[in-house]
Amino acid sequence: MRLKDYGRNQKKRKEYIQQNGLLLVGVDVSKAKHDACIGTLDSVRCRIGFKNARAGFKRFEDAIRKNI
Repeated sequence: MRLKDYGRNQKKRKEYIQQNGLLLVGVDVSKAKHDACIGTLDSVRCRIGFKNARAGFKRFEDAIRKNI
């Protein structure tokens, strides 16, 4: 089930977000470099900075796959 499937029902969306083990990814985007935080509601698993280039996105993808 995807978050968008819950539409505007705040109660169901909140239940979805608060699932145990749900992987959350936040990305701060800028022109040359991005910063990301990967984790769950309970803990941060990884913080990573990567360049806006193919190699940087590959590094970001690898970090996500490692933390699944």
